[in-house]
Amino acid sequence: MRFPKTQAIKDCPISISTTASLIFAALTVSCTALPSAEDTSSSGGQSVVAAQAQAAAQENTEVRRRAKIRLELAVNYFQQKQLKTALDESRQAIEIDPSYADAYSLRGIILSEIGEIRDAETEFKQALRLAPQDSDINNSYGWFLCQNNREKEALTHFLSAARNPLYQTPGKPLQNAGICSMRIKDYAAAENFLIRAFEIEPASPVAVYNLGLLYLRMGDFERATFYSERLNKMIDPSAESLWLAIRIAHKKGDKQEKERWATQLRRKFLSSREWSAYQRGAFDD
Repeated sequence: MRFPKTQAIKDCPISISTTASLIFAALTVSCTALPSAEDTSSSGGQSVVAAQAQAAAQENTEVRRRAKIRLELAVNYFQQKQLKTALDESRQAIEIDPSYADAYSLRGIILSEIGEIRDAETEFKQALRLAPQDSDINNSYGWFLCQNNREKEALTHFLSAARNPLYQTPGKPLQNAGICSMRIKDYAAAENFLIRAFEIEPASPVAVYNLGLLYLRMGDFERATFYSERLNKMIDPSAESLWLAIRIAHKKGDKQEKERWATQLRRKFLSSREWSAYQRGAFDD
């Protein structure tokens, strides 16, 4: 944030707040409690310092509150696919509070979405300069790297996020590390990451789906079936989850199971790309 200039009021040096109420409080406390020249280390001096610190903390809190409102608007616009407006709101959040790492991270996500890869990376790096240990930012940057064929770099950030003992959702970066490892066909690492994610959050459809997909690719159709069936019981079956089940049944040579899942896919998702792939017989896509 930008701090206001220091001014002298009645020979009392204080930091003037941009908020009228804080100005009044700072002037009142600082000037009335100013210590004498004979005792600059007295409790009066400590009161001045404490009052100034409190005023600065209040100002910082107000600035962050205003920036957070803008960022929440940006997130809402992003979720509604209004990307230009989301970018503008995130820019305003940064103008209010240039130290707000989350705002830079969101800009990185949005810019990546619209294909501005170089600018997106600039924003992510600034976010990490401000908050290098932030797990959400490390996870988001890791996913950005993975999507841009920089899988090994991505894993560093996923693991940094997952190692944070205060992070409330460590399964999320572990899932992403598993998906990213699958992209480079490191199936042993992918299995390790996804199993760890599943153990942390067994109700996560992302972990369960990707374990089913992983075991399909590894040729372990028994385990693939276990996770696929678990997934379709956990959620209202989607085109993706049904297509996974169809592909597993096809590889197993189980025509009855394959037809059962295909019937659901046709009935619920007739216009989906998965049904189109089924009709083409593209079971390895």
